[in-house]
Amino acid sequence: MLRAMLAHTEEHGYVRDLQGRFLLASDVLARSLGYDHPDALLGERVPDRVRVEEESAVLDEQGELVGFLGIAGDRATHAHRLHEIIATQRDVATADLDVEAMMGLLCERTMELTGADGATVALLGDGELRIGASRGSPEHPAGEVLSLDGSLGGLAIRDRRSLVTHDALEDPRVNPERVRATGVRSIVAVPLLHSGKPVGTLLVLSRSAGAFDDEDVNTLELLSVVISAAMSHAAEFQAKRGWATASAFLGGVVLFVLARLVLAPLAGLAH
Repeated sequence: MLRAMLAHTEEHGYVRDLQGRFLLASDVLARSLGYDHPDALLGERVPDRVRVEEESAVLDEQGELVGFLGIAGDRATHAHRLHEIIATQRDVATADLDVEAMMGLLCERTMELTGADGATVALLGDGELRIGASRGSPEHPAGEVLSLDGSLGGLAIRDRRSLVTHDALEDPRVNPERVRATGVRSIVAVPLLHSGKPVGTLLVLSRSAGAFDDEDVNTLELLSVVISAAMSHAAEFQAKRGWATASAFLGGVVLFVLARLVLAPLAGLAH
């Protein structure tokens, strides 16, 4: 799970087993140790000079301790966010929540990490982009349809990359009537991907212009992996229990997202 997160971080990050051997490592850390690829470190002991004092516990699906995550970053805020993402991944992996509640929890964590006024997860299915869960302000009811061509969320799916508007009132990519009605000024839209294919969008909103910076975007891109993995886990769990509400809620995309990726409170690595 944490492999994807480590691939995105610019910090010296690793996951070690209980015996102190590498389970995962970031590309940046591998290069600093003279290796061309992080896989070359697997099974090797983590050098004392690489270990950090504060590591995050890595748990398996049963909640058992299997290792530790370490992030050695020059930027304290970034390292803190990484650890928060890892904690989020751990929390949602062990929580007994249905898909809708899971998405709601992840929206709340997204707001906490970025200081956003609102956060929304929209799901792509049957050619439509629909709100799956929303928290904060402005409120978006579940099931509301977003335009694939006339919204930042839809364009992020089309382009398969994160999009940002620092002032929605001056951005031709967004619906001006909707912007005036909601009072939203800053938006970040991050596509949710499964096996490289878009399955939805994470939208983060603020009523203040210029509310989000590059650090926020990086955080959201890491969180998008957690969201995809968490929803996949919740969907599979509900399917095993025969909960019809899951498939009704997702409208055909219950089986959509990846089978376990990463994170928890912005520190990341697990799998």
